[in-house]
Amino acid sequence: MRKIFLNQHFLAEILTITLTPDNKFVVTGSADQSIKILDIEASKEIHCWSEGVDGEVCQVAISSDGQYLFAGIADGSMLMLDMKTKKLVKHFKDVHQDRFYGLAVSETMDFTISCSSDKSIEVTEIEEKKKMFGYLKKAHISSLAAVTFTTDSQYFISGADGLSIKMFDTQTKKLIHTWSNIQNSKIASLCVTPKDKYLVSGSWDRSIKIIDLETKKEYHTFQNVFSSTFFILR
Repeated sequence: MRKIFLNQHFLAEILTITLTPDNKFVVTGSADQSIKILDIEASKEIHCWSEGVDGEVCQVAISSDGQYLFAGIADGSMLMLDMKTKKLVKHFKDVHQDRFYGLAVSETMDFTISCSSDKSIEVTEIEEKKKMFGYLKKAHISSLAAVTFTTDSQYFISGADGLSIKMFDTQTKKLIHTWSNIQNSKIASLCVTPKDKYLVSGSWDRSIKIIDLETKKEYHTFQNVFSSTFFILR
């Protein structure tokens, strides 16, 4: 294992991180109100967005074609940025009433799905530049901490501070399955592997769990990783 990036790239805590679909670049969001693109092979920063970013960058997500970057800001707004031109495409205001804790883009690039400490899950239509108000209120009994799609966007999965993970049908909003007390502490991150075979969850209890999505059973647990697992990259 090698260390790719040095601390001088960042002036404050990294709050979110993701990979581009081609696995060539890392994109980070930080408490210093910046979004950075880092070249993995060259181990250097190639771009930094800070102008127009009016708050901590809590979540970042990239479209499946790698063309657009979405950023959830602490004030509840969301930015859509062009990865090639490095320009702002759209600014979605008041997506949430509180800071973003989870953000994902649908495979078809029609909408984003996000969650917040207000216990709500919101869907934002990208083309119409509007939020589908009241999509799913109080999806969990505690604050939501993470959300992700299956690869075809047919289902989405959310995790909460209350140790539960839930799987919903994206179109009908019907609850498909609930994993209760799957971790010993707060859910911090979620990711679905390619072909939707496994769900991977990270927690404040320093564990990473792998769940078989077909059987809905736990497949494996990695215990005592270095620290609380806030980010899982596919």
